[in-house]
Amino acid sequence: MHDLRDLMKEAVAGIASPSDLAVEADVRRGRRARARLARRRTLVPVGLAAGAAAVLAFSVADIGDGTGNPAPPSSTISVALTTYQGKQPKGFSLDKVPVGWDVLAADAGQLVLADEDASNRDPNEYPGKILVHVANEAELSTKSDAGKSVKVGDVTGTLDAYSDGDPRLWVPSGKYTLIFQFPDNLDWDTATIVEFAAGVHLTGTPEIAGG
Repeated sequence: MHDLRDLMKEAVAGIASPSDLAVEADVRRGRRARARLARRRTLVPVGLAAGAAAVLAFSVADIGDGTGNPAPPSSTISVALTTYQGKQPKGFSLDKVPVGWDVLAADAGQLVLADEDASNRDPNEYPGKILVHVANEAELSTKSDAGKSVKVGDVTGTLDAYSDGDPRLWVPSGKYTLIFQFPDNLDWDTATIVEFAAGVHLTGTPEIAGG
């Protein structure tokens, strides 16, 4: 007859451990969800975005660098587009990228591009980088009708901004919606933003991070 210890061993042995791939996927989705939650907490209506960004810039200038001197302004990123020559990233295909930029990270649902010489190459920190990801339901619920409609390839996208001034472009892709996030100091006009976005294509079935 089995005693209690034998029964407990048999019960534990029947529980399957998650694979390394499953754990890695869960961690990746968690990081993406956390980053999106942080951004969503700072969202304001589109009509107030420019004013909020101006207030933010004024406040930073007033605070300075802690020595009594005004904080230096962010340097403008002036870069043209060029044909992408590298290996196509997982989950996406690219037609064009900024000159001197590369794919920092990609998976089935999110793409991060950065300057090859950027001091911060952490794919989980988005300032100064271009982020493209598949919108989840919570993000779609924040989309405003006040954005600017723009033609992106064969579809109509919506251009607006986060409260910190970073330009944001919503682009339909089949039954999904892609969100493009650009640095606020990227010196691109609407035509260049649209040209880049039209060359980003979702492939396969994406992983959508939770809200």
